[in-house]
Amino acid sequence: MLFGQIVRFWEELSQSLVFKTLEVSMILFTSGFPASGKTTFVKKLIEELENKHVLHIDPKKYYLEEYEELDKDEKTAVAVEAWEMALEQTTKSINAAPNAALIILDTCCSKALHMRPLLNNSKLKGHDTLMVFMSTAQKARFLRSNDKNIKNYEESYRINFLSTLPVLKKLADHFVIINNSGDESEICKHAKNLSDKIKSIRTANKAQTCG
Repeated sequence: MLFGQIVRFWEELSQSLVFKTLEVSMILFTSGFPASGKTTFVKKLIEELENKHVLHIDPKKYYLEEYEELDKDEKTAVAVEAWEMALEQTTKSINAAPNAALIILDTCCSKALHMRPLLNNSKLKGHDTLMVFMSTAQKARFLRSNDKNIKNYEESYRINFLSTLPVLKKLADHFVIINNSGDESEICKHAKNLSDKIKSIRTANKAQTCG
């Protein structure tokens, strides 16, 4: 039942995405603990980029409206399916060059097993890769999250990041750490700085291509 609802949602979303040939200059991956402010930051970044040719892929978009009412096992099943759909969409987008100059996969990216193929394939296709890690105090994350079980996930994410972050830093063309203090003005500042960095990379790439 749950799987059927998710599949229908995915099919409707897929039909709304128009894929056209356009050079994709960069693939951006967010990383960080749950409730660290990744999606909030990405939305600010897209605003700074003036929403031009950005494909924002977020597994949470595939969650059911009734998600919060589900039990733990059902939530896990939905989260797994949502992640697999986002992964599939990201892979297709990297390969097919959609109508986007920037593709953003907005998720925790806590396992090198999942991220290594995406980063390697992005490079193989000639795209720059940018990894953004959101660093947020544990207390702030717990207060921000609506998930009552977030504390139970903390240790597993911590262990994963210890081995995954060095791999991501090595594989990504650019690696940025954003310190999220919870101050909205600071988030806006970080978004502006990263937007400038992305524009600078694009300009350098164009100059190199023309040269």
